[in-house]
Amino acid sequence: MTYAGGTVVNPPVTSNSGTQIAASVNVGTTARTWTVQVVNPGGATSTAANLTVAAPATPAIASLSPNPMTGSTANLTLTINGSGFGMGATHNWHTRAA
Repeated sequence: MTYAGGTVVNPPVTSNSGTQIAASVNVGTTARTWTVQVVNPGGATSTAANLTVAAPATPAIASLSPNPMTGSTANLTLTINGSGFGMGATHNWHTRAA
């Protein structure tokens, strides 16, 4: 596979049949288009096809609940609603004067 930067990647492939192969690839997280081409053992090549890689979603907070939260010395549950949260996402806390 190649992309606009010119890097060539030859991942290991599994020939499933005369009409299908599978490749284990790591395309990274940068949005770009890769060109994919099949090369047979004798050197014959297929036409090229484009594989588009979309960048992962950036997490965004839509709302906090409850907000405002009443101060307490006990643990309270804060629900963070939004989009683009990956499995295992964490959070950062920053305080500022009211």
